[in-house]
Amino acid sequence: MHDWQRYVDEITQQVVRIETQSGWGTGFVHYARRGGTRCIATARHVVADVLKDKEPFRVWHGSRAFDFGKDTKGALFVQRNDADVDSAMLAVIEQDLPKPRVSLASPEERQEVRIGMEVGWLGFPGLDGVSGQLCFFSGRISFVDESANHFLIDGTAVHGCSGGPVFCVMASGVRIIGALSGYIPNANMPKGGYLPGLAAAVDVSNYKGLEKNLDQLPSQERSLKIKLDECPKCGGRLAERSDRDGQPDIVCQSGCGALIDLLDQDFVRNAPGGAARLRGILVENFRRLVDR
Repeated sequence: MHDWQRYVDEITQQVVRIETQSGWGTGFVHYARRGGTRCIATARHVVADVLKDKEPFRVWHGSRAFDFGKDTKGALFVQRNDADVDSAMLAVIEQDLPKPRVSLASPEERQEVRIGMEVGWLGFPGLDGVSGQLCFFSGRISFVDESANHFLIDGTAVHGCSGGPVFCVMASGVRIIGALSGYIPNANMPKGGYLPGLAAAVDVSNYKGLEKNLDQLPSQERSLKIKLDECPKCGGRLAERSDRDGQPDIVCQSGCGALIDLLDQDFVRNAPGGAARLRGILVENFRRLVDR
């Protein structure tokens, strides 16, 4: 018997509600970097408008709302993925969004996923009385489709929960193994009757592959040799120098001792044009990586 309350408490802090022009769904932060970059996994159909037209979207974390999109700061937009796979990834710059406590299952841990395994998932169902409230669901894996990277669960999928994390307990602890995608109704449902169907989830491999590529970004960002206008501490001249790893740092030449970290969001927020320049670099590199 799993202590689901314990695992829900662990994962809840990284779950977010995603609002677009046409509706809402659920997502979860699964990757974070020091500079404020956060990657949010969700179902592709939740952010279809964002993918197609780069429309604005809002991310709710608890009672806090963060706006991204056209003419707003910090939007790196989306992983371009196979249109037949219901998974997408938003990359945003917002250090006030949480860093994940529960990680995606590794390829080795993914091999532990089997028919009959009990799993849980979280989402924001559009139901009277609980709309906007994060709810927990559970069921057992009914079918694993290795070729299509998805699986079916003997449970329900309520509107608004799409994109929510599907997780289970492994020998190494609780791990996210996928994201809720939809519900497959019973095709032989009698008129006026009700027969249960199966919930569908996309496999964690649809998100896991990009994490390794994202880990390569710091050196690529630094190698672009950004020229910032002035030192945020004293207004003096900035110059580049190589550190022990051979990557350039930006230092103040006026003697105040400032060492500029290109991933320091507090700095780029205060530097003229700094945030826009950093965002442009991340966008370029992010798209280059997902196009591989």
